Amino acid sequence: MAKVTQSLAGVDQDGCITLTYKNGGRAVLTYSTLFTGKNQATIFGSKGVMKLEESFWCPREATLPSGKVINEIPTGPVSYNFLNGGGLRFEADCVKECLEAGKLECSEVSFADRQALYHIIDEVVKQYGRNVKW
Repeated sequence: MAKVTQSLAGVDQDGCITLTYKNGGRAVLTYSTLFTGKNQATIFGSKGVMKLEESFWCPREATLPSGKVINEIPTGPVSYNFLNGGGLRFEADCVKECLEAGKLECSEVSFADRQALYHIIDEVVKQYGRNVKW
């Protein structure tokens, strides 16, 4: 289920996405451009809580039920456009290694995993009433 509020210009201002899994589990994702806050994520699970600090897509640290984990963000010869953007280097390195080895996909995230993710995105976009083609 997806719900979104748009500005007069048609830009998403905020939204809420609820994912319901076959096993009955749920994920609720919310976002907003209407306030300035931290880009962090909190994940509640049956074994405890995980907190991914800003920026959650590549956090410098995460708090797990077992304690804090520090994530070293790679640096490059020039500055990155986005906070912790160097963390995207891990994905780029994986692609490079796969290409050099003649592989068509990375074992960490398979083609089937990516298809499942795009299916979710397509469904959210459809429920928002948008017509976007990949």
